[in-house]
Amino acid sequence: MEQLPGIFFIACLAFIIPVAIAHFVVRADWRTILKTCLIWYGSLFLAFGAFSGGDRVGWTLLAAMFFSVPAVPIIAAVLRGWNWLGRSKVGVASTGLSRPLLQRFPWSLVTPEQLAAVALLAVAYFGYSRWSEQRDLHARAELAGRFLDLPAGTKFSAFQTSNSPATAPRIAAIVRFTKPQFEAFVAQLEQVPLWPQGPPQYDGAPVEVVSPQNIRWREVPLPVQAGNRFVSWNNLSAAELRSLRRGRVLCIALQRKPGSNRGTNSSGVPSYAANDCSELAKTERVSVIVLGALDFETQTLHMIIK
Repeated sequence: MEQLPGIFFIACLAFIIPVAIAHFVVRADWRTILKTCLIWYGSLFLAFGAFSGGDRVGWTLLAAMFFSVPAVPIIAAVLRGWNWLGRSKVGVASTGLSRPLLQRFPWSLVTPEQLAAVALLAVAYFGYSRWSEQRDLHARAELAGRFLDLPAGTKFSAFQTSNSPATAPRIAAIVRFTKPQFEAFVAQLEQVPLWPQGPPQYDGAPVEVVSPQNIRWREVPLPVQAGNRFVSWNNLSAAELRSLRRGRVLCIALQRKPGSNRGTNSSGVPSYAANDCSELAKTERVSVIVLGALDFETQTLHMIIK
């Protein structure tokens, strides 16, 4: 049931809205729309035919979501125009095409109910898109707060995230504490284990902590390497962290467990094992790095998940 909103969103974007526009706006009949769908969706499936079964379907759906809204009405309009030209005389066609575009559109054939249906579909789509965006952003912020064990209600001063899944995001964020917030956060830095209420989730399942006593905030300087990956900060924090002289640093390396599946894990079985970056040899493979840097002078917390 939790996947129904996402399925509805994909269906609207990849099929329902494009077909509705083709029928109610372009005024294509259902036979023309059927031809259009066979041409468009068949071309997508053939275009990604070189991929394996699961990837073929995934890439086809992805392309359909992003390009069906313009492609299906355009193809339907071309097919409808071709049929119209085939049934019309050249002189009549030339006279019709000489009129302005808005005058050539058959407005008399569009009923108020059809216009209202298109408007409702558009409002529903953009409303759901906005709601889904805010929901995913909240989930990303909550996950970032859990990894660094931020106090409830902490607000991010800056927050950047990629289009990666909300359960396994890539994040860059900054928290500028007030003095009471900073003092409260510093007071809990020495707690071991870092997550007294249990580890956070990543990829849909709790992270497996290898050595809870080793994952802790440490004195500066910033770490340089985590396993086989070099540690770097993005433009959101890089400039400020160059002057970091007094503070604490947290570096957590997430390693994908052997045999775990890629993508969102809904089985409850951990896909990642967490360890402190300093505990790993330089040859060990690291999938995700969680970094936190607390500047005592500016009372600012920088973090990234990448």
